Amino acid sequence: MIATWSVSASADPILIDRVARDLMRVKPEVTLGDFMACDKFDRMDRIGDITVRTLIICGEHDRMTPKKYSEYLHEKIKDSELTIIPEAGHGVMLERPREFNRVLEKFVGSL
Repeated sequence: MIATWSVSASADPILIDRVARDLMRVKPEVTLGDFMACDKFDRMDRIGDITVRTLIICGEHDRMTPKKYSEYLHEKIKDSELTIIPEAGHGVMLERPREFNRVLEKFVGSL
């Protein structure tokens, strides 16, 4: 289920299988710990304290961290840039590596 939710519905089944195999190599208690840490981590009240240029990249169909959270970060971080990559999920860098790298390279080049 995590592998399926980590990519968009249009993702190549080979990619989904690869993600699932990679996830199966991780002990269940480690995965649970990761999800619990993510669930408990909350710095929403401090987002406005970020003062460096920030790039936010999100997959249009991210079900693990929906794009509304990326939009929120962009709204609260003064010097941020938001790119939502179409037809990608949470694993945007795996699903759309060319687009992801193009956005990242452009941002780094502008620093």
